[in-house]
Amino acid sequence: DVSSSALLGQAAPNLGVVRINGGGELRLDYLDGQVVVLDFWATWCRPCTKALPMYDALSRAFEGQPVTFLLASVDDGMSIIEEFWADRDLAVEVGLVQEDGADLFGVSGIPAVFIIDKDGTVVGHSVGYDEGEREQLAATLAWLVSRRTAE
Repeated sequence: DVSSSALLGQAAPNLGVVRINGGGELRLDYLDGQVVVLDFWATWCRPCTKALPMYDALSRAFEGQPVTFLLASVDDGMSIIEEFWADRDLAVEVGLVQEDGADLFGVSGIPAVFIIDKDGTVVGHSVGYDEGEREQLAATLAWLVSRRTAE
């Protein structure tokens, strides 16, 4: 369900995420030059967890290319997320959203996905998860990776 986000065409707010398992903080501006798929999710959200295999498959498909999948959890604390990921091995960045991260992006429902171009501009936004999304997302990412952004 593609929704209208006020951020479309705007620079993405500089979100901070603290990575699980002591991985330190990852900020969006560290990913300059990367196409970022930012997903606000939670361990208790069924559509969120159903999307995980898609992110893993796409991440592996785009291995070696400037694409980062960043799963920003809105769960209530790090231990919940770390426990959830303990038996999972997915090729994605996972962490706990810092401060008012979800508010910065105007998130009202999850999963809330934002696609951010290499220059930091929000170019896509959707809420919810649909089994048919994978091909569309793969095509969008391939296009964003291949095109040159204005310097």
